[in-house]
Amino acid sequence: MGHLRRKAVVIDDGSRISDLVHLLLTRLGFSVQCASDGEKGLALVRNEKPDLLVTDMLVPKLNGLEICKAVRNCANLSRTHIVAMTAINKKLKFRLDGRDVRVDAYVEKPFDVSALAKVIQGLFPGDFDDDEMNAHVGFIQKKIKEQGVDFGRKLPSVLDAIVEVWKRYRLDQENPEDLEELRKLVHRLTGSAALYGFHEVSRICEKLERTLSDIEENGGAIIKSQQTEISSLLFRLPDAAGATAKEGPTALPESSSPSATSREYCLNPEIPVTIVSMNPHRLEELVSGLVSFGYRPRLIRFGELGRKGFSLESADVIVDLQNQPSGTAWMKKLNTCGADEPLNVVAMGDEHNLEPVAGNTENEQFCWKWVRPSQDAFDVTRSLEENLRNAQPEEPYRLLIVMREIALSEHFQILFRQEGFLATANEPNQLFISLREFQPDVVLLDLQKPIQNTIVLVRTIRAWRQKLPIVVNTASPSQEEMNSLAEQGVTNIVSTDSTLELLAFSLKSHAKYGRWVQEGRSRDFVSGVYRYAPFMEAMETELKWASRSGKSMSVAVFGLDNMARLNREVGEREVDRLAEALCRLIGGQMQGRDRIGQVSGGAYAGFFTALDGQMLLRLLSDLQHRFSRLSFVHDKGKLNATFSAGISRFPNLSDRNYLFEAAFDAMLRAKNAGGNRIISTF
Repeated sequence: MGHLRRKAVVIDDGSRISDLVHLLLTRLGFSVQCASDGEKGLALVRNEKPDLLVTDMLVPKLNGLEICKAVRNCANLSRTHIVAMTAINKKLKFRLDGRDVRVDAYVEKPFDVSALAKVIQGLFPGDFDDDEMNAHVGFIQKKIKEQGVDFGRKLPSVLDAIVEVWKRYRLDQENPEDLEELRKLVHRLTGSAALYGFHEVSRICEKLERTLSDIEENGGAIIKSQQTEISSLLFRLPDAAGATAKEGPTALPESSSPSATSREYCLNPEIPVTIVSMNPHRLEELVSGLVSFGYRPRLIRFGELGRKGFSLESADVIVDLQNQPSGTAWMKKLNTCGADEPLNVVAMGDEHNLEPVAGNTENEQFCWKWVRPSQDAFDVTRSLEENLRNAQPEEPYRLLIVMREIALSEHFQILFRQEGFLATANEPNQLFISLREFQPDVVLLDLQKPIQNTIVLVRTIRAWRQKLPIVVNTASPSQEEMNSLAEQGVTNIVSTDSTLELLAFSLKSHAKYGRWVQEGRSRDFVSGVYRYAPFMEAMETELKWASRSGKSMSVAVFGLDNMARLNREVGEREVDRLAEALCRLIGGQMQGRDRIGQVSGGAYAGFFTALDGQMLLRLLSDLQHRFSRLSFVHDKGKLNATFSAGISRFPNLSDRNYLFEAAFDAMLRAKNAGGNRIISTF
């Protein structure tokens, strides 16, 4: 080690990681000072003039990029080496920005002490030999194992705190301070969980942090898909923590990749629903069916409504009107239950029970639908979901702004958010990632000179989304330029002299039409599943992304058993209803960009980007058991059905058609073997 005592400053709001970096640097002979936010850290750097600055990129008050720029702008800090610690999901953006501030090295979070040691050894050549460095790293890793036990004990309380802040944010009119606190808690846990061997917790937190960042960029407004995703991820966190705790906090090696580790799937969280009836014991079959579809029923009698201290667990309510003398009595009682949002009510009864209800439509506290008492659990769940869909406001149109001048595109982004768009801005070289991640309804381009540059962007968009509306904003285009753009498939050209309102109207009109065309072209409106061609296109896109990112992907082909017999006994219409129920059951467990598509011969296919083959096999086995327990009502009585499935996975098979055909062949073998089976190709 060199004789001079070097100085170092560490800036990180995660105390555990900061302490470990402090310990490593101290053992290496540095004089170390730490700060938990950007302002204090920058003040320390200016006062101490350190040889080394180690900073996280996401710290309070001043982020890491602002700190680095301030350091590089100080002439007396030119000799300071900067090491930036970045979370994986922020790595690309900060590295691109970091070129302007000359960051010397990057260490990716989750934190790896050996990677940091190698970086320091490279920045100060000759100061540390390999044996000395390995001894220090070994000491720190031993320390990490000792601290992992304490971290595991405290982890449940940290997860409870995250859930409480999320609930507070949703109940407190989406307070931005709560959102910022939630993002900080999740960010700290992302790095520290992986550090102590809780890798699945860290991966879930990465997804949470990405979604929370999207919400923050959109001014705190949450769309339905984001709310569902966050609730699902929060539901999975305790199970992920518990599974790792049973194995031991350091059971998974630091170098393990997500695809290489053994993980358990987790069914999506159950949806609470309240069932109100005069005779709850008669509804055992309905309760069993609702459980199979992922609901958590709570049975209560009419007499409990309106009692002091009684409250509903959720806005979803099923009311059994049989043997109930007044059709409006239950409405008056439900009004007293103190619901924070309009109730989603499905009423079960014959026409005479519902006549008073139909005349009471001025009550805005209810979004209601009725079903006959003879109908089954699938009809009830479908009615609940139809109510929710009808009551949900339309999601804002997703606008992707692609311009050369990033300042101008960010200005447009702010303006169009004020116009009600969910807008994001990107540079042209990030177009591919934006199209896949953001899934826009419309794209706004500026006309780049020469026009060939714009044509290249249009062709890139068309290669991925043939029908996506593209609007070009330009000043006084020539007729030749307009013809060239029209030939390439540009939807509309708007002059820069036009008002913002006119441009926004054009974008909304094309986005609305494009969304309608995309939905009609892509999905069957009755069953909600994707048609064959768009499904295969989506699978090709995800397969390319899995290949580029080195992640696994699984494909399942499934279908009802004994289709010919079912068609003879109950008819095609009832078989279609059974298939719709099966797709609803499996689709309820999908996340993110997973899809179900209709293929051929009454079969359906689904690809799963978040599950490897073994996890998908266990999930389908569980759903197979649930489906076989369902009882479907038809004209001739009741019916039970089963399904068979075949599974293939990437990277075992890398071609889209091979993946599909292998899973399809496995499903046929499962049916020929007697049905109610799942066969995998691995």
